[in-house]
Amino acid sequence: MSRATRVMASRQGRVTMAILAVLPVGGGCGGQPSLPDVFGPAPIAYADTLPIAEPAEVAHSELSALMKASVKDEVGRALSVRRRISGSPEALNVTSMDDVVGSSWFEPRITARPMSPASLAHGPPGADPDTAFTLTVVGAKVGGVSPGFTVRDRKGDTYLLKFDPVGHPALQSAADVISSRLFWAAGYNVPRDVVIAFDRADLDIAPGTTIETVDGPRPMRTDDVDEILRQVDALPSGRYRALASLFVPGTPKGPFRFEGTRHDDPNDYYPHEHRRELRGLWVLAAWTEHVDLRFQNTLDVWIENPGYLAHYLIDFGATLGSRSIRIGNAREGREYSFDLGASLARMATLGLYRVGWEGTNDDPMHPSIGWIATKSFDPAGWKPFWPNRAYRNMTARDGYWGAKLVGAFTRSHLEAAVAEARYPDAAAAEEILDILEYRQEKVLRHWYGQVAPVEHVTVRLEPGSDAAAARMAIGFQDLGLTGGLWSAAETRYSWRLVDERGRVLYAGEVGAMDEASQTIRVSEGVRSGSTVPTSGARYLTLKLSTVRPGASDRSARITLVPDGSGFRVAGLVH
Repeated sequence: MSRATRVMASRQGRVTMAILAVLPVGGGCGGQPSLPDVFGPAPIAYADTLPIAEPAEVAHSELSALMKASVKDEVGRALSVRRRISGSPEALNVTSMDDVVGSSWFEPRITARPMSPASLAHGPPGADPDTAFTLTVVGAKVGGVSPGFTVRDRKGDTYLLKFDPVGHPALQSAADVISSRLFWAAGYNVPRDVVIAFDRADLDIAPGTTIETVDGPRPMRTDDVDEILRQVDALPSGRYRALASLFVPGTPKGPFRFEGTRHDDPNDYYPHEHRRELRGLWVLAAWTEHVDLRFQNTLDVWIENPGYLAHYLIDFGATLGSRSIRIGNAREGREYSFDLGASLARMATLGLYRVGWEGTNDDPMHPSIGWIATKSFDPAGWKPFWPNRAYRNMTARDGYWGAKLVGAFTRSHLEAAVAEARYPDAAAAEEILDILEYRQEKVLRHWYGQVAPVEHVTVRLEPGSDAAAARMAIGFQDLGLTGGLWSAAETRYSWRLVDERGRVLYAGEVGAMDEASQTIRVSEGVRSGSTVPTSGARYLTLKLSTVRPGASDRSARITLVPDGSGFRVAGLVH
């Protein structure tokens, strides 16, 4: 083991012990009040990009791992009394403002700063294939159900070319381009995927290129290229449409799992099932119907300078109404590939047990779209093909975080993503836009209703002679109102200002505030008879609840700490 590895392993152990030391353990020791989350250790941005020794490439047995995870998840869900009663523990890598920092897993983009539709349309960094010149074939897949090429362009960049299934122009390629743009804009690492068109004459074979056959590898011939192209539809012009996926920078080191840590990566100190960006990923997957987001569609990549692993999501062809080689159907998104509960129910009733999706008409909406649920889409009950521990551990706070990513996309953003898909039919482009917006609203209504969706909290002292606590005006933004999900007239806010021992200082209730004037004025509340002086308080807490029809009564906890002559917002927990 190198010195750098030993140092990082030691650092990992110290960080883990620090995390364990501040995990909640009930009401505190000796009658002392528990500290709020704001006083715990804060995640450090990009701390997991410190130089480490280069890990080896790993491989996993996909089918056995998926079956094991599926059975384990289903049996565990049925038998875990503790899980049903207490729920999952909260994610470990959360900031005092209930967010995540940039890392080798996730870099806040559309929620961190304004993003233009043009920036979203361009997507991940990298250049498109130079199709004005010959594309050199350096590899090919001639068997199986999804033929394709690996090509290199004049610039020396390498791309994987994938084709749409016969009879469904743009099905896979459009879905991939749209979804990869959305996941990238949200903050995840993804390849740069674009739609291209080329002539047969544009393909040449690099010397030494081989293909695999039943008799072993042999040199690739021009008729092999012709055979692959005979398996796909040509455009009316005689050219071929393909999805070109740029190889990501760095050296592939195998997929990552949605649980545990990677033993040869000292930077990997948060168990994956307790990373918020992997838990909240479920919400984006549900929105885009990414049912095939399993570990085999992930990739760890070694970035040589300075030397760390970056974590990618790859292959978005099985999203929206596409399943890469076919269209989607009504069962997908409603049941796991192996769904223990539904399977047992069908066996016990000799097949008489039926659920809602079994009566759904899942004929293709359009040849280029396939089939995707709209009215039957359930953002709370959605299921991918295969479960994983990160998804299973998702809490309401994690789901709300993921929903904020979904809610950050405007119609203009979605239009930009869909334009990059280059649908051959404008009606298909318009329909997929409407579907994305419809499912987006359902996602937001559900997850914003699970918490008090309070953001952008500010605090100021208004003029007066009363104590500072009484002069506080606390402003905020209610995403349920700014998103148009609920009206100000049907929304009320109840609140309590408490000291560090939990004693109520002031309390009140207000309503009918429009999104431009969402402010709690402590002076307008009722002062508690047990009020104690706050001049020496280490912190105060505002517990703010949103009350409205169709949404759960949930509170946000805002931590305020003294800051000179006033207070500042130091923490927010939804």
